[in-house]
Amino acid sequence: MSQMTLFELPTEFKERLEQLKEAGLERTQAELLLQVELGFALMEHLELDDEPVTAPWAILSGMPLRHPRLQNLNQMERRAIANTRQIVPFSARFAWLGALRSYLRIPLDWRNYHEFTPQNWDSYIINAAKNLRHQVHQDLYERCLNTNLDFRLRKVKRVEAGTTYQFEAKTGEETVIVPVRFTQQQVRNVQIQPLPWFATTRSRTSFSLRISDLELDAAWIDQREEELARQYGWDQTARGHWVDRFRKINFHKVQQNGTLFPQEEQILELDGFTNIAGMVASGKN
Repeated sequence: MSQMTLFELPTEFKERLEQLKEAGLERTQAELLLQVELGFALMEHLELDDEPVTAPWAILSGMPLRHPRLQNLNQMERRAIANTRQIVPFSARFAWLGALRSYLRIPLDWRNYHEFTPQNWDSYIINAAKNLRHQVHQDLYERCLNTNLDFRLRKVKRVEAGTTYQFEAKTGEETVIVPVRFTQQQVRNVQIQPLPWFATTRSRTSFSLRISDLELDAAWIDQREEELARQYGWDQTARGHWVDRFRKINFHKVQQNGTLFPQEEQILELDGFTNIAGMVASGKN
């Protein structure tokens, strides 16, 4: 299981992995068993189990699909898709097909889906493959689809004085390995908490706004886009759908210890801004 996902595996999922290991399955087989069958369970949840067993990767990939059953998903169905994308790491076609081949090597007694082969799996629908042997797994999949996943907390190891570290720097012509070493004084400076975000007096004071008020702004932008499209003949130009985007906002404030408040925040407090140098996903936030 990749550790680069934004969310933790559900506790029940991890516990079942350990139980399967104790029952005789290898760790990789147990993990693959639950992942592949969760992909099938998602298709059943979306009433897409009349699709072939090779189809789940398309849902996991996030590609825009103009399937009638995917056009009006409710909140719980969108959550089921999002959860499965975090748990099942097979969002590419060949990755999913490779997982199916490995799944077929798992003893049939462990599986909730019948024997199918690479020769017929493009026409072998999920519903026909279903043969429920382990209700405990089916119950687990339902919980995985409907639960609120916990955010994965990233642990950052601090640098040590006198230790040489390396990073890559692209110069345009080549990539250069650059060594760097920190002194004891530099390490001590970093350990001073909390570091001030703003060292100078700001010309503006902080202010707050209610997040729900932004929906009116989103609606105005949508309306303005439509007006400009009619005025300039931009019928084929993609719209921003800002109201739809706004309704997907799920904002949780970060607490002093670095964790998130469990309740969704309704007020956004803006207290200045600053620039932080660093690569994407390097932990600047």
